Amino acid sequence: PPHASSGPASSSSAQPFFTSAAPYEAFEPGDSGFSSPSSAEVVTSSSGSVMVKVSASFSGVPGDKVLMCGSCRALGNWEPDAAPSLTWGEGDVWTATLEMPPGAHEYKAVAVKAEGPPVWEPGNNRRVVVPRPGSSSGTPSGGGEREVDLVLGLLQGGGDDGGDDEETPDAQLVETSGGSTMVKLTTSYTASFGEYLKVVGGPAELGAWDAGAAPALTWGDGDVWTATLELPAGEHEFKYVV
Repeated sequence: PPHASSGPASSSSAQPFFTSAAPYEAFEPGDSGFSSPSSAEVVTSSSGSVMVKVSASFSGVPGDKVLMCGSCRALGNWEPDAAPSLTWGEGDVWTATLEMPPGAHEYKAVAVKAEGPPVWEPGNNRRVVVPRPGSSSGTPSGGGEREVDLVLGLLQGGGDDGGDDEETPDAQLVETSGGSTMVKLTTSYTASFGEYLKVVGGPAELGAWDAGAAPALTWGDGDVWTATLELPAGEHEFKYVV
């Protein structure tokens, strides 16, 4: 599908199409009002929880506001109406400190103008990898490894009857660089411009069967869509929705 990382060109209500697999698109401020790419920094709060400090540089007029929109629920699942607002600071730097789920997330700043359509920051999507709290401690406690083994079997449709089918399952357990265990979802779908996929399912992390709260997938070469998420141990049902 065509890449429109900077958002819709004509309709302020249209859903922008995002993909991390698109050709490199340099940040060119132009007349967007954004002076530099947005950023995200993983920080640790005083209580030990993992937070993400996001920032964007945008010069506007009174009444403008800046949101940080992205591929997880904490960032609105690419829906600006559900995305968190940033707070203006000296030098036209807008910031917010957010709690985000572990995993890899894409994001972009969007300026909601006092007059006129929203303006998305130029260039490719940004990306941040959020570690699981305490992941540096390594092995999970309380039988965590056994639960992970069980989930792996369920996700792959386990069983010893096997057969010769070696097709890659559409949900696989993967291990992040921080040592936490995540679930990588993969599916194929040929989308029209403006279409995007979400994965909806039973647990809250998949929207509890509410498509509006479900996480979005990222398009890649060959019309392959993926998402890497943290899910609770157990058996979960899910479906993809366009």
